[in-house]
Amino acid sequence: MSSPIQTLAIIGGGIGGLNLAQALRRYNPSLRVTIYERIESREHKPQGWHLGINEWGLESLKEAQIDGLDSILEKNLVTGFIVYDEYLNELLRIGGPARDNELPKHATAIIHRTLLHNQLEKGLEIVYNKKFVKYEEHEDRVEVFFEDGTNVSADLLVGADGCWSLVRTQLAPGIVYSSVGVSNFGAVINAPTQEEIPTLYKALSFAMLRTSSPTGYSVLMGICQDEGDEKHMFFGLSWPDSIQSEPVPTEIEGTIHWAKQIVEENFHAEVALVFNKITAQDVILGGIRHVHTTNYQAVNPLKSIPHQRVTLLGDAAHAMTTNKGMGANTALKDSIDLAKALSQEDWRQALTEYEETMWKRGSAEVKDSLANTWRNHNIGLQFSIGKIFMRCLNAVFTWRNINHY
Repeated sequence: MSSPIQTLAIIGGGIGGLNLAQALRRYNPSLRVTIYERIESREHKPQGWHLGINEWGLESLKEAQIDGLDSILEKNLVTGFIVYDEYLNELLRIGGPARDNELPKHATAIIHRTLLHNQLEKGLEIVYNKKFVKYEEHEDRVEVFFEDGTNVSADLLVGADGCWSLVRTQLAPGIVYSSVGVSNFGAVINAPTQEEIPTLYKALSFAMLRTSSPTGYSVLMGICQDEGDEKHMFFGLSWPDSIQSEPVPTEIEGTIHWAKQIVEENFHAEVALVFNKITAQDVILGGIRHVHTTNYQAVNPLKSIPHQRVTLLGDAAHAMTTNKGMGANTALKDSIDLAKALSQEDWRQALTEYEETMWKRGSAEVKDSLANTWRNHNIGLQFSIGKIFMRCLNAVFTWRNINHY
């Protein structure tokens, strides 16, 4: 039987790592957990995107028992997702307006990443300005080394350092993170009024939505409230790199002008109105971003790699494209499974089982998310075939009461 673990080092203070630390306060309260974060301080958090927390994520956050989180999530719940063509003709609907205060299975909380971070980090031991360099695994411990020349010893190391994970690079170099050939550009603005966007507003009052064009462009939209009552709209334009005959301007003002033109030429006037409100201050993540994913592997590669005191969680193991909205939710699911594994007497065996479950779930989402990315950017005939398929599927969903109006 394995000796009990007494110290745990988590590399990365993202959503998954923070929720793991919170869950361990419940499942293994005697375990000392320290999170090592590369940013200089709490005040240096990078600007983030809004997250859609679905059933997986909501259940995982509930299990971690985070004080004060329920009220934030509840006021930002949406109960549907709608897909439109470029003219805002509805193609597919999942869910619909909430009925009689009933919370449907597919309800999603839209929350800003920073707001969720602030709730999750309460009461945790987080050491900032610690840039991971490498680890050395020993029979009875793991040594973790940082760029500033310091090192720490722990019984177990968890790589929760995101899609560009250095822990993964050392542990499993066969897991490769690379571009898929799709780019996006996003912004957050004060939400337009109902009078300005009547068609969009009706949908956005209860749902997130996506509108796609046969030219390959696609727009995602949603509305959420901040800690007060002010409503914000987040939206993003994405496209396959292959449809660009000339380079897209990368300077912010140039990108904004280009995006406004593209949306005006390819989408409904209400969508164009939204994009026309963008200023340089509204742009998130520094402008154009290239979509990446880890490579799909059906068989868990960790099974063939000798290791006992190092494991991975979330994007560090299985980073996926954003087009299915499953990255944060999968990481949260991982965090609860790992917390439970580390509360077992035979934690080594439980860790092996966790990695198998984590990999099976994560790799499936990597595969499905990439398929969704290309479905959202179909061109020409493929787009037309996709419209027919979605309308047929929508009829089935209505018959099976998966959607409602």
